[in-house]
Amino acid sequence: MALDYTGKVKVRGAQIAEIGLELLYKDNSIAKGIVKVNSNTKHGVVKTETSNDITEQAYTGQALTSDGNFTLFDYQVDHVKGEFKVDILEDTLRDTPFGDDMSAGAANIDSPRFMQLAADQLGAKMAYKNQVQRWQGVTAATKAAIAALTPNAAQGSITAAMQTKIAALPTTLRDGFLARTVYNNFNATKTAGLGTYIKVPGVTITESNIASQYANIFKAIPVVQRDDMENPFVLNAPLSHKGLILIANNTVGAAQQVNFLVTPTGDISYNGIEINFVQIPEGVVMGAPKGSFEFNTDLESDDNSMEVGEKENDSDVKFFRGITAWSTHVSRQEFNVLYGG
Repeated sequence: MALDYTGKVKVRGAQIAEIGLELLYKDNSIAKGIVKVNSNTKHGVVKTETSNDITEQAYTGQALTSDGNFTLFDYQVDHVKGEFKVDILEDTLRDTPFGDDMSAGAANIDSPRFMQLAADQLGAKMAYKNQVQRWQGVTAATKAAIAALTPNAAQGSITAAMQTKIAALPTTLRDGFLARTVYNNFNATKTAGLGTYIKVPGVTITESNIASQYANIFKAIPVVQRDDMENPFVLNAPLSHKGLILIANNTVGAAQQVNFLVTPTGDISYNGIEINFVQIPEGVVMGAPKGSFEFNTDLESDDNSMEVGEKENDSDVKFFRGITAWSTHVSRQEFNVLYGG
């Protein structure tokens, strides 16, 4: 059974104690609208995006040659269905603090307190792992495709450094936002499966150079996106950058803080561009308009919902199971900036 009670102490009598819970990082990308949730989206659903251009010409009163285009392209939602499952035998808990709420009798081994705790914690861990996978997930097929590319060649100008970063990521069931940015099979301007993005060369970021590196990123953002109030541009950075920014501000002083603004609530921006700290590899910053990163899911609450039941009719073993079906998509990719790309 997958129930390991390390350091178990046998007890007698009623026991009331606080339980130290595992701390899991939860980003607010969905709550802030940085990640757009498309709930109740079934596998195979077709979504459409557009791109267009049109050029003004001098008026002649005569028929003019067309100078513009309007492109529509479809992509199919490619959900991958996954399952989390843990089997537990509560009899292991009989002589522990959790045995206190078991009814009398050798056959009665149900601990409601433990079952609620386990369901809450396993659901939280499932949501956390889905969250990490949304950002840095990469399938074996995508890893192989990216590894086969020629660095700095015309088909997308991916760097060898980015290939190394992708190769080092854990292999998952789905491609996350980073993998979709680098290798996106659903984009109007894609070339051989490669995503269309604005590449910014990267270096190892420290508190000494973080301001200059963010300046390079800022300069690469299309001007029209910097001032877009409807779909504000957001920089998604590794968790470590928050600490580096705070150290840089403390070291350099007020002049530095004109660039990195830290609000009393802890929000950080660079020259007015919000910085969102998420689980992506070191040396990578992903910039995109809000809502460009899409989380397509059959049901959003599947992300952390746990089903509990008896494994077999003649067994005391119970199972905790969570089932998910979701995928990611990166839209409007020609506006996106990838530092370290």
